[in-house]
Amino acid sequence: MAMSIQARRQPPPQPQASPSMRMLQQRLSGPMWRCSWRDCGEEAGNKKKKRAKRSVETHKIYIIKVLNQVPPNIGSLSKAIGIMNSFIDDIFEKLTQVSLRLDGYNKKPIFTSLEIQTVVRLVLPGKLAKDAMSEGTKAVTKFTSS
Repeated sequence: MAMSIQARRQPPPQPQASPSMRMLQQRLSGPMWRCSWRDCGEEAGNKKKKRAKRSVETHKIYIIKVLNQVPPNIGSLSKAIGIMNSFIDDIFEKLTQVSLRLDGYNKKPIFTSLEIQTVVRLVLPGKLAKDAMSEGTKAVTKFTSS
């Protein structure tokens, strides 16, 4: 009699999978090229909110303006502009590090044009430092006059 009771027992019912789990099971069971995650989500009716793209600061427009001044009507490759952009970022980072070190020595919270000239002299080599300082003084005089 005990055997007949055990023979009649059925396995416990399996819990139902959530819609996302079912979608994952369908995705894994089918061919891999069938749909991307975004496509499968739309098929299942799950429309996800799109994330807003983070804005990346680049110096692209300024590089193009300078390149148009030097030899006009010369195109520039996006790869070359990317290299120049990373170069400018590196120079700014070096200038910032040296200026923070100089700020620690001076113990003044205000940076004047004299401190900036000193930082440029320390970071940039020879003629490049002279040209940068002359362009900087020209920009400061133009800004103060207007």
